[in-house]
Amino acid sequence: MRSTAVALVVVLAVSTAVTSLQAQPPARVSLESDLAGRQPTADVVANMRERISYWLDVMAKADNDQAVIKAREGLRDDYAYFDGRSAGYNFAEQMAALSLPLLKGGLENDPLRLLKETNIAMAVAQMPQVTITPALEAMVDCKTNAAVRYFAWQGFRDARTNILAQGRSPSELTYNKLQEAIADETSLPVMEVMFRMLELDSRQPEAVLGDFWQYAQTRSFEILKLTWPRWCELTRNTGGETLAVSRRALFALHRSADWIGVNPEPRKQMLQMIIDLTWAAATLHQEARSKGTESESSAMLLRDCEEALNFIEGATPRKTYIDRVLRDGKSQPEAIMWGIDKDGNRLGVLAWVEDLKAAGVVKPQDASTPTTAPAAQE
Repeated sequence: MRSTAVALVVVLAVSTAVTSLQAQPPARVSLESDLAGRQPTADVVANMRERISYWLDVMAKADNDQAVIKAREGLRDDYAYFDGRSAGYNFAEQMAALSLPLLKGGLENDPLRLLKETNIAMAVAQMPQVTITPALEAMVDCKTNAAVRYFAWQGFRDARTNILAQGRSPSELTYNKLQEAIADETSLPVMEVMFRMLELDSRQPEAVLGDFWQYAQTRSFEILKLTWPRWCELTRNTGGETLAVSRRALFALHRSADWIGVNPEPRKQMLQMIIDLTWAAATLHQEARSKGTESESSAMLLRDCEEALNFIEGATPRKTYIDRVLRDGKSQPEAIMWGIDKDGNRLGVLAWVEDLKAAGVVKPQDASTPTTAPAAQE
């Protein structure tokens, strides 16, 4: 997972000759006091626009990576200055408006397009104010640069509470965008940050009024349900770094248990989803063991799945049908699915399925009843 995430932004580290800027930015207005509770004057807003325009122009005209990075750092420092004086809302609004032309194809023929788009996205993502969302939406729509989409969802996650605090319309737009985007996303780092967007505490932030936190919880669970079959298939067929993202997806689902509680239908759906992911990981693990290789990543995911099942079922004492197989280095590969230990105790994923039948859980669709005796452990 780390290597893929690094690959997304490796373009940022390219080293080339440094050329000096041809001009200095307009002088930054001096704000002697905090603007909390007050709107900045027209002169202050104009100064924001001038400085943002300057840095974006430097970035657009840059012919080397150092000039691009210097422009991004200029935007970062200006935002920190104005945000530190309670004018971040206005700065983000100006940044969104001025960066849209570049984010929507303005750099299409630029040889440094990927570098410039990524640096603009990094600057945008640091602004959690709701006024930045037009830029984030444009970044989500960037099909040619996964790093831009990564920073888009990082920005949305940081701005999530502020968006929900604005009420129904901004909340719906954000979660509709997420539902649409997650169905087609192929980049693992982007998927990972999207699953982070779907993680929600049961406790509602004070800034979010009414039922909008509950709305976000409900939509997050619905989006997870919609993407889950595809994600289980990816887990089963690709393995590798997909498994680390699968653990993040499981964590997002696990967090939903905090607010679903004992509600029978969503609880049943959640248990089934975890069983489906467990089955995908177990199939992958069994195939690796059959070939004489070990898959620590699939073992970690399987343990996480069993922990989630124990938590949601409320099992006491804790069940270890899967963990016992993983700890026994002499077990047969198929025992991860179904086995019996030397004392006659059930093992494997299907032991969990049997225990959860009363809750409405069934074997995954590609599962079949074992045609031979369960694999026994020595």
